[in-house]
Amino acid sequence: MPAIDPRTIGTHLMGPLFVGDGVSNDIPTVSTVNVIDVKGYGAFGDGVTDDTAAIQAAIAAMPTTGGVLAFPTAIYLINASSVSGLHFNAKTNFRVVGNGSTIKVKNSAPVVGGQGMLYFTSSTDGSIEHLVLDGNRANRTVNFASPAGAYSIAVNDSCQRLFFKNVRMINGVIDGFTITTSAPGTASTYPTDITFENCTADNNVRVGGSVIHSVRTTIRGGRYVNTTGSAPQAGIDVEPDAGPSTGNTNLVIEDVESSGNAGVGFLIAGASANVNTGGTLRNLRGSNNALGFLSLANAKNYAVSSLNIGAHTAATRGIIDLGDASSTCENVHISDVTMTGITGGSAGIWVSTSCTVPITIEDIHIKDCSVTALQIEEPRTRLSGIRVFNVTSDPNVIINGARTVIRDLVIDGGTGRHLYIDGTDIEVNGLTSYNCASTDRVIQFTASATGGILRNVAVFQATSIPAGQIVVLWQAVPRIMTHVTA
Repeated sequence: MPAIDPRTIGTHLMGPLFVGDGVSNDIPTVSTVNVIDVKGYGAFGDGVTDDTAAIQAAIAAMPTTGGVLAFPTAIYLINASSVSGLHFNAKTNFRVVGNGSTIKVKNSAPVVGGQGMLYFTSSTDGSIEHLVLDGNRANRTVNFASPAGAYSIAVNDSCQRLFFKNVRMINGVIDGFTITTSAPGTASTYPTDITFENCTADNNVRVGGSVIHSVRTTIRGGRYVNTTGSAPQAGIDVEPDAGPSTGNTNLVIEDVESSGNAGVGFLIAGASANVNTGGTLRNLRGSNNALGFLSLANAKNYAVSSLNIGAHTAATRGIIDLGDASSTCENVHISDVTMTGITGGSAGIWVSTSCTVPITIEDIHIKDCSVTALQIEEPRTRLSGIRVFNVTSDPNVIINGARTVIRDLVIDGGTGRHLYIDGTDIEVNGLTSYNCASTDRVIQFTASATGGILRNVAVFQATSIPAGQIVVLWQAVPRIMTHVTA
């Protein structure tokens, strides 16, 4: 079959049909007779007329396999008052081409569970591109105490290989998108290989993107910002439902910003019986999330790297928070983190006692913060390559977890004690302290810190030693102290 010529699609088409990235081999080889122009089915696209029935008719006219649904550039008003909204069911090898169009829910449309915008079930190998979905929350009645599931995008039962690109989900009355199943006890129904690329979720009520039950979801690029209204108010929330289900497996989130949310920027959570397993989080950035940047409450075998975290003024515990009393946090590796301007919460990085080893944290740079840089409560945590600059909380670093091992720690400037240790059998091998301003002590092992090991320590003062400062205070009997220079 010949490739589609974008110039010949639909007599009402306004503007170009986007085809992948404009590369010729991205153009699908489907017959032009399979192209459905929504204006050809009666949609006005004037931002005034209710186009719901026309768009639903166009979707119904798509062939089961190989169809293209085209939206000429316009604003399409819908009422969102039919179950499943604009429903794509059992479609295969299809495309939805938005041409930058907006689908907007009209004023005063009801907010009812199941009555959302785009809804996908049992659909495979589809792409949805260059659309704006406007839930119009300012002009609809939302029950913030218990918001209904009127999702802007719902990817549901048995969907596979759906690709969303350059889609904006704004002003949603619950989630920007949700990925789930109506049969959480049946893993074969979990949406699989769903991708959101360079998408944006802005000003949604509950979360920007919600991953509830899935296999190999990928969220790549884009922004998930300004969620506010109903808990958890996260940018991206990965959280399986309780009950007979498994967690999300082999999740990838990369090159994403999450900022300005009233909850956590990235929340990996859920009940301990349904563990999220095998996740990769990398190249993430954000600032000013009210409850912190990243919470790994329910995560097993997760690799987290290359985080750039800007100013945050509050958090429940850590701006990066590992562990939750009701969940599982096990075998997590965090590396290459830059954190600046933290003024709220308990710590830059907090590792809870509910974590399960191994927890490894390395190559961390924390600067200009007024909270403790690291607070480690979990035994046997491994820390290396930690750089702490100008932290004004006392102490700068707190280690309470027994048998924690610290390699290559540098603390420069700030106020308060540089290192406070209250756990047993903790080893510090390689500590450099510059310009500690504490008039008390630089390093403290409390009476509970029995069996401590301190090796290869250098303490420098640029001008003079503050009056009353002690380099190392042992309140318990040390196991080893060697090569300490001050």
